[in-house]
Amino acid sequence: MIFSFDDFRVHDVKGHRFLAKFFRQPTFCAFCKEFLWGFGKQGYQCQSCQTAVHKKCHDKLLGKCPGSGRNSESTIVSFKNLIHI
Repeated sequence: MIFSFDDFRVHDVKGHRFLAKFFRQPTFCAFCKEFLWGFGKQGYQCQSCQTAVHKKCHDKLLGKCPGSGRNSESTIVSFKNLIHI
């Protein structure tokens, strides 16, 4: 497997500390609300609040990081909920 520098780099945006991530569950972007898809690391996740975004969307977020996953909107849905949409 080949890694790029961005796979390990932390991207600081408005208090968020984004790191490239492979999502094992269906996950939607907190900015554009579209599905994070692809092979390898599909997007970024904040190390503080767990917000998930596309790589192309991470620098477009308007709000500051709340600092805790308990205070952020969940971006991960189960397959069961996905089927009922």
